[in-house]
Amino acid sequence: MSININPFSEASTGGPADSPRLALAELLAALAAFVLLAGALPPVMYWIAADWFPAMPFSRFCSRALLVAAVLSFGPVLWRQWRLSQAEAEAAGEAKSGGWKGPALALAAGFLFGIASLVLLCAGHIWTGERVWSGGLLVRTTLSALATGWAVSVAEELVFRGGLQLLMMRVCGNVAGVILTAFIFATAHFLKPEGFAPDGLSVPWHAGFQALGWAFAPVLDPETYGTAYIAYLLVGLILGGVAWGTGNLWAAIGLHAGWVFALKVGSIVTQPPTGPHTAMGDLLTGAPSIVVLGGTCVAVIMWLWTKQMFVGKQFAEGVRQ
Repeated sequence: MSININPFSEASTGGPADSPRLALAELLAALAAFVLLAGALPPVMYWIAADWFPAMPFSRFCSRALLVAAVLSFGPVLWRQWRLSQAEAEAAGEAKSGGWKGPALALAAGFLFGIASLVLLCAGHIWTGERVWSGGLLVRTTLSALATGWAVSVAEELVFRGGLQLLMMRVCGNVAGVILTAFIFATAHFLKPEGFAPDGLSVPWHAGFQALGWAFAPVLDPETYGTAYIAYLLVGLILGGVAWGTGNLWAAIGLHAGWVFALKVGSIVTQPPTGPHTAMGDLLTGAPSIVVLGGTCVAVIMWLWTKQMFVGKQFAEGVRQ
């Protein structure tokens, strides 16, 4: 039995089986459920588990609650969209198995391109003097980075491109769906309630909603993110464009895995000239990240243009269905 992982085909966006109005209603309902759960769960989780994990700050419970809330609220909607795309593709005769070689080549090509582009990015940081070579890479950390890269890429691509992007394409059209999903993808990487602590010694029932506001507050201040937000936005656009253009998630998963792997390795073997090792996301700051990712994004747009993805039904499918 073959697994259809092709949610971006013509048959699976904007079809009559699922109108944009219904998709929009599902999206708004899921968003409301997410806000309620993300605010209500942290105190409950803290009250239950604080005695078992006395050293864990309340902000850590808030972070875990964000993940649980996302799964419980958006999970059923994204799963329904995924199943719907499979049914539509099967009805259109597009769910034929092409064997394992095609997906394997797409995964490998995306992975290698991701590594190559991040090597170029690290070289740019070294050339500009923002980072220096430090070495210190071990086999264990390399294998850990490899495992993390593939685990993160599969999970995030299934959620963002395989689920959310498909839903957004149904609601507002293909191109707008890719762009909006990229913004959500970038913003999600900065929603971290670290540092929040409720007033007083106790944790009231509304502390989770206060932490949620704390986590979302930087979104209104672009200077907090700087070039890193632009870099993540470009990453989201590239991955969304690759998934849309190829008609599947294989190349996007490989590309994402290569990036995460190279970011983790790069954060170990390079560091700021006057500081200690930094988080892997720090590699996505500065001019080199904008130049490399911006150039890659332009290349993906030109590739989509050659595939005529910006004209006719491919451009506007789902806008007024």
